[in-house]
Amino acid sequence: MKFNKTVVFGMLLVLFGSILPNQSYAAASQEKTPIILKMNDYYVAYTYPKAPYVDKNNNRLMLPLRSTSELLGAQVSYDQASQSAWMKQGKNVVKIKLGSKNAVVNGKDVSMDTAPVMEKGSMIIPARVLFNSFSYRAVVSQNIIQLKDERLLRQGRLKYLLDDDRVAISRTLNPSAFQPLYYTLSTNVRNKITEVIFNVVAKNISGADVPEGQENLSTLIYFEQGSTLDIPYSSVDIKDRKRPSVKKDAQITKDIRSKGGIQIQPNLLQYILVSGRTISP
Repeated sequence: MKFNKTVVFGMLLVLFGSILPNQSYAAASQEKTPIILKMNDYYVAYTYPKAPYVDKNNNRLMLPLRSTSELLGAQVSYDQASQSAWMKQGKNVVKIKLGSKNAVVNGKDVSMDTAPVMEKGSMIIPARVLFNSFSYRAVVSQNIIQLKDERLLRQGRLKYLLDDDRVAISRTLNPSAFQPLYYTLSTNVRNKITEVIFNVVAKNISGADVPEGQENLSTLIYFEQGSTLDIPYSSVDIKDRKRPSVKKDAQITKDIRSKGGIQIQPNLLQYILVSGRTISP
């Protein structure tokens, strides 16, 4: 079986302790961040520099501008002088300006009820104007905004996502058996290495008990350079983790400790994706 460099890197990190999964049924800690966005079979838990969130004033999903290119497959440019951003996909072009509720879509003015804001040096934009302009159909189910489209998660660091995750995909029984509910996250850059501690709580929504060996609540963590993947793989040198049975409607928690580092500059965390499959043993 062949593995690309990213998958091998992920397995090596597992082997040498840079990603340490721990499955448990204990209560989650404080400062919980709800997971509210699902694209195809992946829940988008974190995007740099801020996780997807819902604007409390107008109940609109907000996303970092820089992540829209990799999540939605759009070309993105930003002009600092005018504080304006352009997003292009196919023949459709969207222009928005920081602090303004007016957008320009294919040369026509469009009103938004939420204005883009700046956080941690990055523009955060209302996603609805992009979904509408690029013909993405979003539905809300069980408090999750869900999109299904082959254009999603196909650019930049996420270009090889399906290839990276092909081992789990090939063994999938139910791609939506577990719904991640919320997580806690802490990051620390030390000696140009980003240390990540990620704890996620998920619920069995399959409608039935999950037998031992089938649970596959997994995380895919992407840094500026490289990634760490929790893949269901075992060999002589690498042992797969335990996969206990899970009762119908039960909640489980998973703890991940991961590191990503390069020698020149801090290797910052970019994305955390979570999948909630059951797999064949």
